Amino acid sequence: MLSSLGLDNIHLIYYDASSSLTEQTIGIEINGTYAGSIGRCLEKYRKRLKIDTHVFFAELDLDVIADNRRNKIFKPFSKFPTVVRDVAFVVNDDVHVAGMMDTIRKAGGQLVTNVVLFDLFAGTSLGEAKKSVAFSVYVNAFDKTLTDKEIDEIILRIVKEMSAIHGSTLRSI
Repeated sequence: MLSSLGLDNIHLIYYDASSSLTEQTIGIEINGTYAGSIGRCLEKYRKRLKIDTHVFFAELDLDVIADNRRNKIFKPFSKFPTVVRDVAFVVNDDVHVAGMMDTIRKAGGQLVTNVVLFDLFAGTSLGEAKKSVAFSVYVNAFDKTLTDKEIDEIILRIVKEMSAIHGSTLRSI
């Protein structure tokens, strides 16, 4: 959501401690300035209001967001097809998704036009303190249709960098 508003250099801070209102709170910094938080409402408040599903809320400092917003520069769409490859990695549960997405973008280079998180799973089948994180990686060129071999090379670079930087193992492609 913040990226779509034209913001970058976003840092998410995960808090294990709960507050008087929330559990699983995430603080948001933009360019080193505190911009708010996102949290899940404590169960006792949901029960009091007879709400059976999880309730999330966000408190954002709109002045910080407005001050750090960059103008979007629109580029024309490529006339060549975009290829989407899904990749899943198993990592330690303390590895942050935002850092993984940055690694995918850097390793993929200019041909990686988008990275979307589509699955996050933690379970005993993965091992103690492990999670599986899956991304859709969008690959596109503006000057030609990419071959399967070229796309495979990009994905291989991403897998190698993810392993080197985050200690990940490939779960599936």
